[in-house]
Amino acid sequence: MTTRDSLNQCIDNAEQALQYAKEQLDRGKQQEHYNMMEYSDAQLQLEQAVMALEKMEHNANEQQRERIDRALIQLRNMQHEMITTLH
Repeated sequence: MTTRDSLNQCIDNAEQALQYAKEQLDRGKQQEHYNMMEYSDAQLQLEQAVMALEKMEHNANEQQRERIDRALIQLRNMQHEMITTLH
C-alpha cells in the first residue's frame, strides 16, 4: 500500500511539473522557438511525473488510485497540448 506521505510528495511533484509546463507553454506561444530547452525540459518533467504516478498506482488503494488518476489526466492533457501547440 502506498503511504499518504509518499503519495502527497508524488502529487506535489506532479503539480510542480504541471505548473512549469504551463509556464513554458505560455512562453512558447509568445516566443516561438526561443525557449526550446526549457520547453523540452518541461515535457521531460511531465513524463517523469506520469511515470512516477503510474508506478505508485500499482500499490495504491482505491481512494489513492482516484487521486492519481485525476493527476494523470491533467498531466496527459498538458502533454497533449504541448505536443499539438505550434511554438
